[in-house]
Amino acid sequence: MRGCHCIVEGQVQGVGFRYFTQRAAEQLGIRGWVRNLPGGAVEIRAEGDHESLRQFLETVRQGPSFSRVAAVKTSPSELGGYSRFEIRI
Repeated sequence: MRGCHCIVEGQVQGVGFRYFTQRAAEQLGIRGWVRNLPGGAVEIRAEGDHESLRQFLETVRQGPSFSRVAAVKTSPSELGGYSRFEIRI
């Protein structure tokens, strides 16, 4: 298991990005959370096996059709022991 912290920048709020991220995570068996940040970015904490996490991050970089992902800043993170993937407010 690996953990990842991500900040996604661009046009990623108000376009269904969090729901898109949650669906992608659930399909790949990723656990963690996603939330909007005050400055317009989206924050993600994700954990899963190496290949699932790689696929998840590739999907996040594409984003939903109405989004425009300008950058995805990733860094390793401690495992949080999450049991599912949720949208945080």
